[in-house]
Amino acid sequence: MIITGISEDLRQTILEIVHEVGRRLADSDYVTAMCSSDSNRTDLQLDYKWDEISLASGYPAVSLLYGRLGTVFREETFTRYAHQYLVNTREALKLKENISLSLWSGLSGIGFTAYALSDNLRKYRSFIEQINHLILRYGAALLESSRNNLKTGVIFHDYDVISGWSGIGRYLLLFKDVPEMRDLLKDVLEYLVMLSEERAWNGEVLPGWYIPVHNLPPHEQQRYPEGYFNMGLAHGIPGPLALLSIAWHHDVRVSGHKEAIERFGSWLSHWKQQNDFGWYWPNNISYREYMNGIISDETEREAWCYGTPGVARSLWLAGRALENEKLEALAVDAFKSIYARPRERWSIYSPSVCHGYSGLIKLTHQMYLDTGDAELRDYAQGLLLEVVNMFDRGAAFGFWDIVKDTQSVKHLDFVGVLDGVAGIVMTLLDTLESEESIWGRSLLIT
Repeated sequence: MIITGISEDLRQTILEIVHEVGRRLADSDYVTAMCSSDSNRTDLQLDYKWDEISLASGYPAVSLLYGRLGTVFREETFTRYAHQYLVNTREALKLKENISLSLWSGLSGIGFTAYALSDNLRKYRSFIEQINHLILRYGAALLESSRNNLKTGVIFHDYDVISGWSGIGRYLLLFKDVPEMRDLLKDVLEYLVMLSEERAWNGEVLPGWYIPVHNLPPHEQQRYPEGYFNMGLAHGIPGPLALLSIAWHHDVRVSGHKEAIERFGSWLSHWKQQNDFGWYWPNNISYREYMNGIISDETEREAWCYGTPGVARSLWLAGRALENEKLEALAVDAFKSIYARPRERWSIYSPSVCHGYSGLIKLTHQMYLDTGDAELRDYAQGLLLEVVNMFDRGAAFGFWDIVKDTQSVKHLDFVGVLDGVAGIVMTLLDTLESEESIWGRSLLIT
């Protein structure tokens, strides 16, 4: 039996916060002005920026949030705002050039938002079909480029959740009964099967997802002069594992599919680390660490994007797909290990989903829904107060995203699902419910 168990006082506090955030987002001009301010970004991470068409940071995120509010509260005002922000997205899209297919910054994210608002395609069908037509039109050539990179050097943007085929593929899976979309999805799955295989590289036989140094972002090249294996759910191999496992669960399968899940799952299981508090995974494994079989970096992180929560969730999905109870048990043990560790070792400090407390709450709550393990429920609820207490009326939208810059800590006004209030508020709402909400699919956790 699934029980939320939230106290009435905390429930009322969450509902008050949710309505206040909803009120502050109503004026799209105000949202745009605050988010696009030149001061509203970090010095080093220029990707933290306003993009009107981005699910990660723009209008689609606000539309998705209002759609969720409309579903929960049955208030027409919320539904109207959801529609208006989707219209804003469509108008902004008309002015864009070179739009990606990405789930978090491109067409798949826009389509995902429209689908979530569509009431099982009773609304926005024409708009969704236009989005899907563009994805189908450009998808084949993009996928061919990704396949070629398997020979010349993998780029994580090819396969990852944020920009690549793991995220795009999760969107395609929403339309598994549409022949053309299913065909492209199966092509994507076949590409991920190829990614899972070993291949020769500079005289060595390495896992196919090894990323050579020249394909790393500039800020990582000095730290990893011989390349690395990315371990984060956002950019690493847990993303392909999650998509393959979810697709298998939905009976969309290709040749070599099960073996690919086994390879990815076995590799991640092999590289788990242990300390006095239990299991954890590093952010990356350098080429040298892989060759030596020893990981020197003992940094822990408990976020969706990188660290134990995302990796463990992908392993749980693999265990469900393979009917492998040992993998499922490892995932549950890993989640419990997180909460055995002192908070100061978590390396998270923001209320956000991507790299903060809301992401950990969302994943832990989803693990509870899937396992019924009351200990996981209690852990997730124990963190709720942490996020609730971070509500700040001085922030433009009620919550800051907190980012450590070169020599300071910055408090930024973001509205996105990953870095902003949309993801935070939807996470808070989800803890009051006993059923999965659709937006979690964008995180590749369902």
